[in-house]
Amino acid sequence: MPRYHEKAGIIQAWGDLDDPQQRGRIIIDCAMNLPLLHWAANETRNPYYREAAISHLGRANEYLIRGDWSSYHTYYFDTVTGQAQKGITHQGYSDDSCWARGQA
Repeated sequence: MPRYHEKAGIIQAWGDLDDPQQRGRIIIDCAMNLPLLHWAANETRNPYYREAAISHLGRANEYLIRGDWSSYHTYYFDTVTGQAQKGITHQGYSDDSCWARGQA
């Protein structure tokens, strides 16, 4: 949960939380981890875990998936303002190409 940025509504994928180059980065792979937060909410009776998972998934759906249903590899958010910033690729052909593994 320390990777959850409440203002942006996202769980940071990787990188040092204090590194401005990594801060606020989500990746499509994070969706695979969200069921664990639902489990934690049930086990602890703490709804915060579920709320974080639902928030993150909503933001991922809105910003990682493009209008043509292709996907970005990663997307950045400003964790102070919550503003969406930009979608890029880390492992794909280009920022505008579909990231094949994430698409699968």
